[in-house]
Amino acid sequence: MGLRNEDFRDNLRLLHLIAKKGLLIVSVRGDSMLPVLKDGDKVRILAEKYYQLGDILLFVSYNRLNLHRLVAFDNNVFVLKGDNAIKSERVLYDVVVGRMVKKVL
Repeated sequence: MGLRNEDFRDNLRLLHLIAKKGLLIVSVRGDSMLPVLKDGDKVRILAEKYYQLGDILLFVSYNRLNLHRLVAFDNNVFVLKGDNAIKSERVLYDVVVGRMVKKVL
């Protein structure tokens, strides 16, 4: 069972608020961002108004958090791709939580 739309929006707003203060730390799962990020790494996320090509962004897709690199954008649509992934995905700016600012030890 997935989240209801209003629950999803509330959770996303909460993540944005935490990330705006630079207090959001997430653990990496999987290998889509190898060799830069590996399973188990922890990273700090900062929400910003603007993002640049090459930024690693935390975003929501199919009720899951993902970290992928921004490879292209057009208005409010971002194209994101894992460094070790074959496919890219298009997401709206609204589902981006923030960008990775550093690994946390």
